Amino acid sequence: MTYAYRFIISLIAAFYLFMLYLLLHPNVSDPYYRYYIAKDVSINPKQLEKIEAIDPDKYYNHRNSDIGYYRGWSNPESEHRWSDGKYAEIKFIVGEKSKFDGEIYIHGIVFDRQRISVYLNNNEIYSGEVFEREGLDLNIRFDKKLLVDGLNTLAFDLPDARRPGGPDQRELAIALEEIAIR
Repeated sequence: MTYAYRFIISLIAAFYLFMLYLLLHPNVSDPYYRYYIAKDVSINPKQLEKIEAIDPDKYYNHRNSDIGYYRGWSNPESEHRWSDGKYAEIKFIVGEKSKFDGEIYIHGIVFDRQRISVYLNNNEIYSGEVFEREGLDLNIRFDKKLLVDGLNTLAFDLPDARRPGGPDQRELAIALEEIAIR
């Protein structure tokens, strides 16, 4: 092997090692990374940008696009949308937080018995247990100072989520029918 040949092989190897490094350490925004690379969220960055500010006087159903079912949610069914896994997030935008009173209403279905913790922008605002026979009707009061003008995150910790059996591979805990953030 000549010196030039070894040099060319070394350059090609260095190029491919650099490409491998870029693939393993992409320099992209977090929403892009989470949707396209990690694939752990269900809203692409363009959809996240299109979310409109919510109205504190409005109830939003499980299909509304102003509530971003960001992570841990199944596709909407006719009457509800199931959480999928032990953790789920909703993203929403607040235009002016002074218009809000500090209450979240959540209506839906419970799969058997579930312990639920709800967090608003990383602050726990609810922790409790709900049962299938009672359904899911939560009125959660919170300090409205926890809201931010702009993008907010409502997170659900669902440690009792589990597979319903049969061919359904999802881990179910709650099914959201309607939500209002007042």
